[in-house]
Amino acid sequence: MQQTPPAASPAASPQAPPQRITKYTLPPDRYQKARNLARIHFRFALISFVYGLVVLWLVLRWKFAAKYRTWAENKSPKRFLQALVFSPPLILTIDIIELPTGVYENWVSRRYGLSVQGWRSWFWDWTKGELITIIIATILIWILYAVIRKSQRRWWSYFWLVSLPIGLFLFFVQPLTSRYSRKREFEADAYATNHASATELVRALVKLYQDNAATLTPDPLHSAFYDSHPPAAMRIARLSK
Repeated sequence: MQQTPPAASPAASPQAPPQRITKYTLPPDRYQKARNLARIHFRFALISFVYGLVVLWLVLRWKFAAKYRTWAENKSPKRFLQALVFSPPLILTIDIIELPTGVYENWVSRRYGLSVQGWRSWFWDWTKGELITIIIATILIWILYAVIRKSQRRWWSYFWLVSLPIGLFLFFVQPLTSRYSRKREFEADAYATNHASATELVRALVKLYQDNAATLTPDPLHSAFYDSHPPAAMRIARLSK
């Protein structure tokens, strides 16, 4: 009996190459979220600056510094020990009064999904930051009062002469460090494309910006000075080459 030959299987259709992503725009809801965040950050920067001035005025008004100084002088005649007694309560007083601004900033980050850090962890990080600040402030205050005692009329000019070059140095170093960080980020992207699909990396990057509702077109000057990561548009353009 003659057997019928099996029917030839249809040729598999070639798979279409993955679509390359060369640009990205936020969906309307994400775009609105990004705009709201930008407005909140702008208003918060202005309000926190004014609030900081109010806190300093209250510290002077209520004479906290004078009270802590008297307390420190009564504890020990040694200047460095006086700085150890004087500095921590002064720093803690200022920072505790300013604590609501930090709490609000963290609440916004949690509310908009930019942070998943719990409040207990956040307060522990705040405590560690306070300890570091107190150590540095104690040393600086001790030096400041030592200079004031040596030259009561010209101490401010000495500190101005010292702080001016430091401020200029930090002003010009900031964009250099940001540039170096962005260069390392580009190198990391290039390394990743040698071990994974560039298209998938772009998709992951786009999803990250979608989830964070982050702007893709930051101000170039601000980004050059302060952003340690390259703008998303630049990273996507390089990954898509």
